[in-house]
Amino acid sequence: MSVLVENDPIIMGAVSELQHFVLDPKQRELERQHKLWMIDYYSGLEAALEEGIAKGIAEGKAEGKAEEKAEMVFRALSRKGALPSHICSKINSITDIARLDRLIDAALDCSSLDEFSKNLE
Repeated sequence: MSVLVENDPIIMGAVSELQHFVLDPKQRELERQHKLWMIDYYSGLEAALEEGIAKGIAEGKAEGKAEEKAEMVFRALSRKGALPSHICSKINSITDIARLDRLIDAALDCSSLDEFSKNLE
């Protein structure tokens, strides 16, 4: 190794800089702070990624539940006659589970699509 260092001025300069860096407490402290920053940075990225994944899963479950409830409304209404497209699109746009639950009850209790339409407004 010493033969390489002595014969190559670039390597000799690099070794000299490294020794200066290692012996300088200020430089060592800067390097320690940089490593801590990198740990914090990448930990934050990992936490944000995990949070995003959890949020996406929760939103997907809620969306699936809303679609399931909307399907129940459609099934109950299909007994009342052919569903007009404006009713279908209105129901499909609703994502509030509690409201969809109320619409399921309204669809089961109403005697006509006109009566049900009043619940959509």
